[in-house]
Amino acid sequence: MQAVLIIAHKDVDQVIELSKKLRSTFKVIIHFDKKTSVSEAQKKELQRLGVDYFSEISVNWGSWSIGQVAVELMRRAMKDPEIDYIHLISGQDWPLKPVEEINRFYESNDNIYLRYYKADVKKGHDNALNWQKFYYNYDKIDRHSLFGKVYNRLSTSFQSLLRVNKLKKLGIDLEIYTGANWCDLPRDAVEYCLDYFDNHENFRKMLKTGSFSDEF
Repeated sequence: MQAVLIIAHKDVDQVIELSKKLRSTFKVIIHFDKKTSVSEAQKKELQRLGVDYFSEISVNWGSWSIGQVAVELMRRAMKDPEIDYIHLISGQDWPLKPVEEINRFYESNDNIYLRYYKADVKKGHDNALNWQKFYYNYDKIDRHSLFGKVYNRLSTSFQSLLRVNKLKKLGIDLEIYTGANWCDLPRDAVEYCLDYFDNHENFRKMLKTGSFSDEF
């Protein structure tokens, strides 16, 4: 069985329509941003559809909370021994092909579909590697606010001046890659990721104090 894991933060009715399209073929597991209002009628419809949904984490743009949601969705999926493949998508996504065709493509497929590249590249006005070398706290500060923008500019400039290197401090001697957080993974890859995450404390510290850590 394949599972579709959905990170949703708005347009609940659209997410419900997406679930209707997927549920006949896939197991659907959804996390709604804790700040998202889900009405009783919408909850009843999700229950009627047999969708597994929860809303436990308040998600902030650029913060670790997005990665945390992905981890919790994967944990939830792995509790079902029948799930052998997962697809991590956004609540704003929509299938471009019939779901039966998508299902057939991934059946008995143990390939990993994940877009990535070395993090030592320019993204916007910054080097993507700095998003893990420096310290950020977007779980507490709204990066989109005027204060957040000024704070981020001053903080990164100050850390750059001081040559802060969190990776060195944490003893992380890994080749760092970045890319989209949306992916398609066989069960053994998901289990490996969760096991590595659970057993490497400094790796967790790196992600939790980084920026856009769901993309690393």
